[in-house]
Amino acid sequence: MNKQEFIEESIYYLTELKKDNPWLLVSMGVAQGGRESGWGKHAPGNNFLGIKAPKIKKGDVWIVDPAIPKDRIQKLLTWEWSAKEGKFVQVYDWFMNYPSLQACFERYVKIISGSRYKDVRNSKDWWDATNYVRLNGYATSPGYTDSLRSDILSNKLYQLDWKHDYAEPINPGSNFTWGETFSNVFFNGKKYYRVIEPYSQYWDNVKKLAIQLQIVRFNFSYPIKIESWFRIPAYNPIVGGAPDSQHLYANAADTIKPFRVTSKDYLDCVLNKTSITGIGIQKSGSLHLDLKKVKRRIWYY
Repeated sequence: MNKQEFIEESIYYLTELKKDNPWLLVSMGVAQGGRESGWGKHAPGNNFLGIKAPKIKKGDVWIVDPAIPKDRIQKLLTWEWSAKEGKFVQVYDWFMNYPSLQACFERYVKIISGSRYKDVRNSKDWWDATNYVRLNGYATSPGYTDSLRSDILSNKLYQLDWKHDYAEPINPGSNFTWGETFSNVFFNGKKYYRVIEPYSQYWDNVKKLAIQLQIVRFNFSYPIKIESWFRIPAYNPIVGGAPDSQHLYANAADTIKPFRVTSKDYLDCVLNKTSITGIGIQKSGSLHLDLKKVKRRIWYY
């Protein structure tokens, strides 16, 4: 199959499996299958995910579990990272085979359901999950995490994990959309804009803040623009965010001053017409606005 066919079929099977496994990140599953099989081009025995045959220890050596039927395993030449040699080396090893791509993904989900991959299942987004799947031992390559992140970003697989459509209004009658709240990420020297949705436990924060921002947006004939709203923990320190920044809880938005509106008028609108409690004033006149549960405070930065 070609790459597009592989992606489409993988999305279908993983989406079905997610119904009974809500922790499953479709983006990472597709990326792992793509990485392990060359996007569907190399999958001996329909093993699209590089799944090895289970082994048990017999004496001082590890052998393939005798309980596995011989027609379900295959010996293949593969590349493994050797920590001792500090490089990839070719070795022969035993791998599973499957009747179909669907069966392979079903087995993949069972593997990640095991105790070994608890950190993967508990990850709130693919950024963390791609790190833990390597640390938990799915692959030997030290660059596995970056490879998966690169595949997810370059193929826009992150969209598969969104629960809200990018253009969906946050509140009824609102012209703020969920896409405006999504976190940026920084990878390999490049910023990728608005790719990770706020975590579900912060959706109420999003809705409450959007109501207040809507007041400001309706007040001017020139719309305010969002520079940054939610931030994942890995991105927050990169942009100088405080360790307990309200951006981490989707409870803050950095806004760009409306075109042809004075800094004073912009600030006056926020002060007099909204319930915004945190106001950070930039030299440009743009504002950081949040709803931290304390009395109103204003600062300059």
